[in-house]
Amino acid sequence: MMNCVLTKNLPQVHKDLKDDSKKRGLAESFVMCPLFNDRQICVWCCLHIVEQANPNKQFAAELNPHYEKLTDQIGKHWEEVWGTCGPCGNNTDR
Repeated sequence: MMNCVLTKNLPQVHKDLKDDSKKRGLAESFVMCPLFNDRQICVWCCLHIVEQANPNKQFAAELNPHYEKLTDQIGKHWEEVWGTCGPCGNNTDR
């Protein structure tokens, strides 16, 4: 069974995704994420982490407050996260 590594950390986000048929596809698609030791996360979380870490997205924290404290859980600052996620984010930028 595939599961996002952040399901326990962000339960409300994942519950809301399952309830929204338009977004469910992003919640049911997975990527292996180097931030989490190549464990799988859903594409929805991946896109939001990239957006949150992107220094050019100044309002990302306001738009996605659930992800704001994620750096405490992974032990990295957003600048470090961007260093990891930036190359992927440049290919998925919305």
